Amino acid sequence: RPFSGDARTALGVELLHAASLLHDDIIDGDRLRRGLPALWAAEGVPAALLAGDWLLAEAVARLPGDARLAKVLRAMSAAELAHLAGGDDASRYARGKTAELFAYAASLARPGDEALRDRALRFGLAFQAADDADDADG
Repeated sequence: RPFSGDARTALGVELLHAASLLHDDIIDGDRLRRGLPALWAAEGVPAALLAGDWLLAEAVARLPGDARLAKVLRAMSAAELAHLAGGDDASRYARGKTAELFAYAASLARPGDEALRDRALRFGLAFQAADDADDADG
């Protein structure tokens, strides 16, 4: 049975997040993800890049094709590019990389609910801070 619209959208957001994590592990050189070998460490960078790209394409196929999706993809890419270029503004990186994705998910779930979007932004900042702390420990 096909997914309902809500489940299809939720799957799209999760696929987008998973793609970003695959790419993030490569960029950061993280050898572990959730206690297991990162895909790039187990199968090589080319396989992980292509898997991340495939997940991204699958995500886009399930998400509304509007300006919000383009905005979040631009924000995520710009944050990673700034990080690679030696940017050290952790707050700006976290907002672009993760918080905007979480806010996007909230806007899909409850369009127009600015309080939920704000909470999602803050949760995304906290998530990225925890991920960065985990990176520092590894």
